[in-house]
Amino acid sequence: MATEAPDPKTFNSWEDAFQYPIPAVRRMEQQLRNDVASNREKLRTLVGASYRDLLGTADSIIDMDGQMQQVERYLGDLGKKCNSSLLGRTEMNLGLFEGQLRLRGTCYADDWNTAFRVPVSLYVFVVDRERYAFASQLAVFRACPEIMSRLLKKGGSVLTVAKILVISRLLHKKLSKDQRSIAYVESTRIRLARLRQRLLAGIDKRLKALDNDFTPFLDAMCAHSLATSSSVTDVLRHYHRIRSEAILAKMGERHDDGHNVLQALRLLVQTITITEAFIPRQLSSALLKLKATPLFSNDDIHAIDEMDHDLHDTWIGEDIINFTPYVRHDDLQASKAAEQLATWASSTLSNFQESISSLLESMDDFTAIIQLRKRTLNLWFSYHNRIKGIDRSGVLDGLRNAFVTRLLYLVREKCSGLSEVTVRTRTILQGWQPSFSDKKSSLWDNSLLSTDLSGEVHLFLDRLERTVYGRTDQIRIILQEYQRWLDGIEGTQKTIEELRGTKWEEDFDNLDDDDELFEQRQKLLSEVDPQKLRSDMLVDLSQAFTNLQSDVDGLVVELGNGEDRPLKAVFLLRLLREFKRRLNPEIHLDSPFANSIRDLQGIVAATVVEISVEYCRPRLRKAITRAQVPQRSLWEGNPELPTSPSPWAFKLLQVLTANMAGMGSDMWTKHATALLEDLFRTALVEEISSLSSIVTKDVGDQDRGTEVDGQDDATTDSKEQVTKGDAHLHPASEHSPNAKTDFKIQQAFDLSYLDNAAQSPLKSELENRLTDFRQMRQAEIGLPKAMIQRLESGAADYWKRTALLFGFLA
Repeated sequence: MATEAPDPKTFNSWEDAFQYPIPAVRRMEQQLRNDVASNREKLRTLVGASYRDLLGTADSIIDMDGQMQQVERYLGDLGKKCNSSLLGRTEMNLGLFEGQLRLRGTCYADDWNTAFRVPVSLYVFVVDRERYAFASQLAVFRACPEIMSRLLKKGGSVLTVAKILVISRLLHKKLSKDQRSIAYVESTRIRLARLRQRLLAGIDKRLKALDNDFTPFLDAMCAHSLATSSSVTDVLRHYHRIRSEAILAKMGERHDDGHNVLQALRLLVQTITITEAFIPRQLSSALLKLKATPLFSNDDIHAIDEMDHDLHDTWIGEDIINFTPYVRHDDLQASKAAEQLATWASSTLSNFQESISSLLESMDDFTAIIQLRKRTLNLWFSYHNRIKGIDRSGVLDGLRNAFVTRLLYLVREKCSGLSEVTVRTRTILQGWQPSFSDKKSSLWDNSLLSTDLSGEVHLFLDRLERTVYGRTDQIRIILQEYQRWLDGIEGTQKTIEELRGTKWEEDFDNLDDDDELFEQRQKLLSEVDPQKLRSDMLVDLSQAFTNLQSDVDGLVVELGNGEDRPLKAVFLLRLLREFKRRLNPEIHLDSPFANSIRDLQGIVAATVVEISVEYCRPRLRKAITRAQVPQRSLWEGNPELPTSPSPWAFKLLQVLTANMAGMGSDMWTKHATALLEDLFRTALVEEISSLSSIVTKDVGDQDRGTEVDGQDDATTDSKEQVTKGDAHLHPASEHSPNAKTDFKIQQAFDLSYLDNAAQSPLKSELENRLTDFRQMRQAEIGLPKAMIQRLESGAADYWKRTALLFGFLA
């Protein structure tokens, strides 16, 4: 049988609960929890049933507290007025007053005891009531400017100031008829006119304010109606005009983050909200309330000590005490107010869109405009359902177009910034100095290898980049400009991509459940606009690089034919290589800078070939002229054939590769090397052909001179002198048939060796020309086909053994 749970009511302390077995304690715990939950539900039901009674009780307590504070205030004022000195002065003044009455003897009562039981004001009315009324009115009229000035200075209620202004007008009308005070009244009127302008300015300031508490707006509207005797229609028209001016003033401000745009939009939305909330019903009720009670007896006026109501209420006059202002409170119907609001909202929204377009023209920060777009649209979506009678889709399209138009302009400007790179490059080329070219050092230079990597890693990397890539100071300057441009483009692209991830659903708190434009709005803001920005940006980037290619082509043309032309070409080649390396992969360009690079490589290659051939021309001329084979003893085979090229051919390749290295090892890409090899073979054919024709002509002239030897002594002596002078160049044995044949065989080997060295992967007519030249030389020798094949095979083998000596051509 289960153990029954103990009754907690019988426990003397909490320790008694643990005297029972654990199952009993657990059942007791469960029972207590159930009782707590049941009591909680009962209490909740009881409180919910009597909730309204509790609220009424709380309100009664608050009212009692206010009444007690008022009683305490009255008792305190009564205690201040009942002190002995004040009572003594009152008694003395009463005695003097009685004495005056006795002296005048104008009392119509039967005796003095009866007379003093009649109100004193009756006696004064009989004696001098008009004089006291004038004094009281003048005193209140004099106090009005002071009260108004004090309230305006301290930021008091503009409605109270307007009430005092109306009272002062009434007093001015009465006092201006009395000649005794006309001068003072006129000067006070001028002051009141200035205070009225300050009051209207203060009212406008309240109406322009961006405040969450709407009560000051209603008071300001009532104050404007009192101060200008305006109807509800006039007040609404004035309110809309003031708010329009405030919105335009906000839009005219300049903030980097566009905070003024949000404030202007809040002003616009708040204007609509206040108009719908207060006009015409609330404003009409407030104006009607002002007409319900006399203005002079208003609580706000009674609370002003300077008015001294205890003294002046008796003498100031019934017409002033009972005056109620007249304002039209029922001249505007709700339908007319809604129509007027819709007209104003449409016009103001149109002006707002124009203003935001003008404002965006002064903003150049792409990210700031994106953030402003998000905040502006979020704010608009928070309130746009409250605005009736306007095309919300049209407003959204207008705002979108304003932002997108400015963003597209900034994208275009950022892309066109690439032209600064061209300007800086042209400036460097126009002011070219020999120091701009890089004096390249070897990777194995001792100063580079001895660099301390522990503390000078950046210096080592700097020298390494300079050595490998030829990044001179001038190239670095241009690349820094180019990199800044690329960073700006990449930042813009990243910002545009972030637009796709914006989730506008979280900001649409006030969307109607049946709003069919929701999906369309999401697509426009997060898909259409980013896609347009991205596509236009790619088009602008492609155009920017197209313009850059055109500018580079122009720079190539402007290089001229000066001595520094090849160095400038090297400079541009290195620059274009860096441009291509950093090119955005999303930009699809067909062979960027291909024409310029081809022309620049042609300039560099032609210069290297020209210098190399020019350097070896004397050696080649000497070899062709002498028609000797210095290494004839090294020939091998049966019959014997050359096994190595002539010294001039080997030296030519050495000079060629040295000049290539002098231009920079980073210059010789596959295409550049192929272009140089084509030019080298062409120059080689032209040079050998030219020198061979010249030497043949000289040798023919010499042979003809020998045949006519002895015809006359003078000629013989002259020929002997020439022969002796040129004996070291033309020995008789050099022109023997065997020597000429050996020279032609060696020359065929040299041409085949050089042809292997300059074997270009690019096929062109130049290669056929060299082949034809070799075949022509081989045909002149008259060797069998097998020997020619041995000759060419030997030249190819020798090139394979020596190719690594000429690294650029290997």
